[in-house]
Amino acid sequence: SAYNEHIGWIYMIQDNTVEAQSMNLTNDSIASYERLLNSVLSCISAVMQKPTGSMLGIHNNHYTEQLGNTADGHLAISKAFKEPFDPQGNRQGEVWVDSLGRWFSVAEARVTLPGGSHVTLQSALDITKRKINEQEFEEQTSKMENSSRLITLGEMASTITHEINQPLTAITAYANTALEVIDRAPEVNKAQVLEIYRKIANQAARIDKIIKNIRAFAKRRPTTLEYVSLNSVFSDTMELGRLIEKKYAGVQVVYELPAVVPDVICDPVQIMQILMNLIRNAAEAILEHGSEDKTITVSAKVGAKDVELSVGDHGPGISDTMKASLFTPFFSTKKNGLGLGLSTCQTIAESHNSRLRVRDNEGGGAVFFFDLKICFTKDSEAQKQK
Repeated sequence: SAYNEHIGWIYMIQDNTVEAQSMNLTNDSIASYERLLNSVLSCISAVMQKPTGSMLGIHNNHYTEQLGNTADGHLAISKAFKEPFDPQGNRQGEVWVDSLGRWFSVAEARVTLPGGSHVTLQSALDITKRKINEQEFEEQTSKMENSSRLITLGEMASTITHEINQPLTAITAYANTALEVIDRAPEVNKAQVLEIYRKIANQAARIDKIIKNIRAFAKRRPTTLEYVSLNSVFSDTMELGRLIEKKYAGVQVVYELPAVVPDVICDPVQIMQILMNLIRNAAEAILEHGSEDKTITVSAKVGAKDVELSVGDHGPGISDTMKASLFTPFFSTKKNGLGLGLSTCQTIAESHNSRLRVRDNEGGGAVFFFDLKICFTKDSEAQKQK
């Protein structure tokens, strides 16, 4: 009062239910958003670019555990990208971050805020273990392919020796004949001696070709897809195919090729490995079954975009039950088979964007086949139109 007496109270009450509900809803949303971010196994982060430098904004626990509480990890991953942002401000890919010593599968997006600030959102998943496993798998596959080739050559070692001995014997005979002609004749018949030396050179070239084919076949190397003449692949296969015919008595390998064989995209040594493995399997099946028809047919059928290569025989054939497991590693229909041959062939076919398949042969037996992409160069297009 005017006399400084306390005569009452003034109460001011404001209803803030709506504000409290909004605050609670906002807090719940933030908590839910944080739980969502923390449930993701990737490192989620947002970095804002300011004149004073880069500032780490929103980030999840996974980011903190793997990359810390600064923008350094985000920036290191971003700098490892070789591809630029697309026009929409996005990019994604797998990157190796040298400073972190790890592989990441990354997705990034650039966002411009209403105030003009630029923010980069990043999701980075550590895939180092997967990459290591992939590399180890590739190395094991390569070793398995090489082992399969060496097994093939090992089984034909005696035949290879015989194949080389034949031209060596011929060279010895021709050389002795030349010596006799030169030593005994009063006047050396130059034309006769030259002809003998030509024969020696031809036999030496034959040995050289056999050894080169064997070395190329046995050498371990990664898949190298290139433009290759299919004729040259078949020519080299025929050279080694003759070893099969000599090892498996009575077996005859016949080659059916179209008049015009296009170039294809492949690794010639690996394609030769598939054909050799299939020819050898067919020869063994024919002899084990005691088939009257011992012909193995290697053929090429040219389509619009692919060439189908096939190896067919008239052996016992393959049941539908075995077809399902035929290309599984370590599955074999042979008593002492390792089960690596067809599995390795399938791996090679897949590296050529193809698949090795099998169908029943008319009149009995089986046909294994796969496709190779035709190489459409300017020359091949002109030939096709012609």
